[in-house]
Amino acid sequence: MRETAVRLRALRVDRKAALEDAERKRREEERRRRELEAKREQARIDHLLGQASALSRAEQIRAYVAAVRALNSTAPEPMTPTALDEWCGWALAQADRIDPVHSGAYKTRPGAPAE
Repeated sequence: MRETAVRLRALRVDRKAALEDAERKRREEERRRRELEAKREQARIDHLLGQASALSRAEQIRAYVAAVRALNSTAPEPMTPTALDEWCGWALAQADRIDPVHSGAYKTRPGAPAE
């Protein structure tokens, strides 16, 4: 009878420990899931901000090219029309390259971050 009581107590203790361990693992998994989701969200925001910055830089380049075209003739040493056209073509190509709307990069989404 005493042995049965001891065994039952040991089973209850083991069962309680197993339940506590399962709960601890569940909480840990939930914490990891929340952390991963937070990383994913931050990656999406960082990606979005990077694209917004790239668009601003592209627009800044285009405005600069327009200003150079407008002011070239009054510069101390103006570029020739051919040289100006070549430079403007190059500069505008760089703006197009980094512009996420022009390149279609705005449609992309960041990949999942490494765990």
